[in-house]
Amino acid sequence: MGGEAFRERMEKLVDGVVAKGRRDSFGGPSLAGHDQRSAEGELARALQLLGLEIEEVHSLKKNDVRKQALAWVLKSRTTASNDWICLRLGMGHRSNVNRAFRRMEEATDAATLQVRKLMLRCAD
Repeated sequence: MGGEAFRERMEKLVDGVVAKGRRDSFGGPSLAGHDQRSAEGELARALQLLGLEIEEVHSLKKNDVRKQALAWVLKSRTTASNDWICLRLGMGHRSNVNRAFRRMEEATDAATLQVRKLMLRCAD
């Protein structure tokens, strides 16, 4: 029912309602759309900071620190599912998202810490 403008208006209304309530009280395609739009915005900012295009990310190895940093940003700042993150970044199995998150959280090596510090600028 309705056109694209109507759908966008409804999704904005859902965004406002979800922000005020408990997330687990909501579900369905509108909420999934909200999650993915939010994640796409975070992904765009992170890609810009890394100087990458999404097509380049797909060609990176699963353990590349930049790919793992992107997964970390998406998992820590959005409500997108591991399946969606995995598919969007080309990470293979969805469990790789959790591994990437842990690697970034527990980082001690200089290269990973440097990329993590850069990704923290996404929130700015």
